[in-house]
Amino acid sequence: MNSAPHDPALVEAMRDALAEGSCHGPCPADEPCLCRLDAEAALTALCAARPDVAAVLAGEAVLAQGWRTMDSAPRDGTPVLLAVRGRVVRGEWCCGYWRNSEEVPLAEPTHWMPLPAPPAGGEP
Repeated sequence: MNSAPHDPALVEAMRDALAEGSCHGPCPADEPCLCRLDAEAALTALCAARPDVAAVLAGEAVLAQGWRTMDSAPRDGTPVLLAVRGRVVRGEWCCGYWRNSEEVPLAEPTHWMPLPAPPAGGEP
């Protein structure tokens, strides 16, 4: 199970959704109400029980970092950053395949992002 903290906005949304639910009691006075779970625990349990949901959430985290899915990648020779087998490489689409800056074909990339702008105040 992934022990990394979950997106606070997602946890808050789950907390709000759980808080809107009414208690289905009566709940024992000496035990916490099981109708209103802790949102973080609920999300962790959901990800443990449903790997497909965990994968979607992980994918959303990747996209939140600025990575985009390959279906939106430019196929006009524009240089971009590519995620390939857990590494980040500079590459471009050419001749029907992705290649690196040395023109070596790349294994199928999973995500891409535009190259960052160069730093201000570069060489004169």
